Amino acid sequence: MSQSLIPRREERHLLPFSSVVLKAELVANRFSYLGYLWDVSSSGACLCLSEDAEILTNGEEVSIRFHGPKQDQSLTSTCRIAWLNTVHGARFVGVELTETMDLTSTFFHQLLSPRYLQQAGPN
Repeated sequence: MSQSLIPRREERHLLPFSSVVLKAELVANRFSYLGYLWDVSSSGACLCLSEDAEILTNGEEVSIRFHGPKQDQSLTSTCRIAWLNTVHGARFVGVELTETMDLTSTFFHQLLSPRYLQQAGPN
């Protein structure tokens, strides 16, 4: 069993919500939960689910699909539920990826680059 990376020690990247909202989907036990990516790092992510996910449990192995800003872009990975939390009615789920993801080789690279963030910022 892999060692837990909670809290994630590598840099976490909050997404530029003023310019882009990335959808993410958790698939567990033939159920699919749609939400939005709150933050991402090479070893994990935080999602804000748009529906209640009472059936999810800590330590559960699930699949995650990150949907890119363009319709044909997506990434799928296996992960483990690291934590669950409800804040003011919003359901947050932290996941630990089973394999580290190189963000520079994905659509996240452009979204998280300082140049993109500067261009996408509020006018």
